[in-house]
Parts: sequence; structure tokens; C-alpha cells
Amino acid sequence: MVETSSSIMKKEKQILTDIENQIGLSIPEIDQVTWNSFGYQEENGRIVSLGLNSTGLHSFPKNICDFSELRELFVGNNELRFLPPTIGDLINLEVFWAPNNRLGLLVDDLSKLQKLKVLWFPGSWISRLPEDFGNLESLEVLNLSGNVLRLLPDSFWDLSNLQELFLKNNRLTMISNKIRKLQKLRILNLQENQLSELPKEIGELTNLVSLSFDCNQLTSLPCAIGDLSSLKYLYFYNNQITNMPESIGKLSSLIHLDMDENQLSSLPESLWELVNLEELGFSQNNITSISDNIAHMRKLRRLSISNNPLIDYPDYLKVLEKSGCVIYQ
Repeated sequence: MVETSSSIMKKEKQILTDIENQIGLSIPEIDQVTWNSFGYQEENGRIVSLGLNSTGLHSFPKNICDFSELRELFVGNNELRFLPPTIGDLINLEVFWAPNNRLGLLVDDLSKLQKLKVLWFPGSWISRLPEDFGNLESLEVLNLSGNVLRLLPDSFWDLSNLQELFLKNNRLTMISNKIRKLQKLRILNLQENQLSELPKEIGELTNLVSLSFDCNQLTSLPCAIGDLSSLKYLYFYNNQITNMPESIGKLSSLIHLDMDENQLSSLPESLWELVNLEELGFSQNNITSISDNIAHMRKLRRLSISNNPLIDYPDYLKVLEKSGCVIYQ
């Protein structure tokens, strides 16, 4: 049996002992529980943070749900196949970290965790979200990358406090125009899905700093993308995009633009107005010429233009090289 702090209430001590018996390990008290920790923290005799990462768990210890003051729970890198309905009893939970499990479906009771701020469930074979998932009204960071989601429930777009959303490597084929409701969103990652178009309403997310749509099936970009005035990082690597809107030149804060491996045959003249760009990529397209206005990009430090049918190598590119820009050709 673990030697717990004498201040821990008798009930909490018994719960901890029951969990130890289930996993066959003594759980130590530690100063801080993080994403790779094994141990617990207590405050005023109550367990407030618990880390059971990489402990070989196949079933979720239901006793955990009796820790009424638990604020942080880390159970990543296990073999968990379900969450119990009693998960909804953890009404004070703020951080739930459970990557690399085998959860499949998420129980509806998860939506009762209305104080939850961080939900980190990548790589857990999740195929469906609860219909009332949008009830997680305090959620700020959501990572569901590396799962098998095909659809998002309609309530998903009610997560109005969301600031970071990671849905990389799922099976999504569309994004609702209700995405405009996520007004606080700063990071949006939808790489490696099956998206063929973007809703124009994405242009209303004016707090976005990073937008990633690599490895989808996009053929065009909405003109409204030029309204993302805070955007610094824009990734569209490996799509089927044939042209870029002139509105791209309005992204005055942009420092990184990746259009590698698309089907571009020309570049908009407004592109050269992005004078804060530091990295620009359009390798493996069908570009035959580059405007001499690229010389205006004095901050450019990396330019990728390889595998294009460029007619020649203009002198102004040599000028960029002399100013410190690395050119991949």
C-alpha cells in the first residue's frame, strides 16, 4: 500500500488503494502531475491531480470518478477501450489527457464536464462524439487528431471558447459553415482528412494565427481567406489547388506559406505584397515563371521552387540568395 499524506481523507485514501490494487503498482505522491507522470497530487486532503500514464490499463478504474475534487487526469498510452458513464461525476475536471488508447465511442456523459478546458484524445480510435458534445462550454483546447471521425455533431460548433482545435488525420469530408461560431479560435489543424472544399465562413475567424489543411483534396480556396488578418502560418501542402485568390495579398501578418505539391500554374500578383513572409513554398506545381516583384520580399529566408517547369532562373532570385534566402530549386 502506498504511503499517502496523512492529510488525505480516509475515503480518498481507500480509493487510491483500490486503484493500486487494480494496476498492481504503488502510486507515489509527486510535486506536479504532467502528461507523462505517474503519481498524484493532493490539496487539503483531496486528490486534485492523477497521472496513470503508460501503466498498461485495459479498463478505466471506475473509482477515479469518486475523486470529487479532481481537476487533472492523465491516462495516456494505455489500452483503455471505454470510459464509464460515471465519468460525468468528475464535475471539477479541467484537464483530461488520454492519448493513444482504444476508446472507440465516447460516452454521452463526457459532455457533463462543463469545467473542462483541455481535452487531449489523439490516437484513440474515436469514431463518434456525443451529440451534446457542445455542452463542454469551457473547452479551450481540443485534440482529436489521429482518430477515425467522419462527422462532427451539430453541437460541436457551440464550443465558443475553443482556442486550439486539432483534428488532423481523421476521415472528415466536410466542415460546416457554422465554424464561424468559433470566434476565439487561434489554431486550426485539419491536415490529412478528405476535405474537398472550405466554407467561405472560415474567413470570419479573424483571431486565427495558424491554419493547416495539408494533405486534403482541396481544389480552390475561398476569397474570404484574405480576411484572416491575424494569420501568420498557412499550410496547404499536398492538395489539388489550381489557383490562389488575389485576396491572399491581404494577409499582411503572414510569415509562412506552404503551397507545395498542388496544381498551381500561376501565382497571384498580390502574393508579392506579403512583405513579412519568411518562408514560401510552391515546389511540385506547374509554375513557369516568377514575378520580379518577389524582390520586395526582403524578409524571405526560405524559398522552395523545385520541380516546377520554370523557363529560367531570374537574376532577382540570385539577389534574394545574396541577402540570405535559401532557395530550393
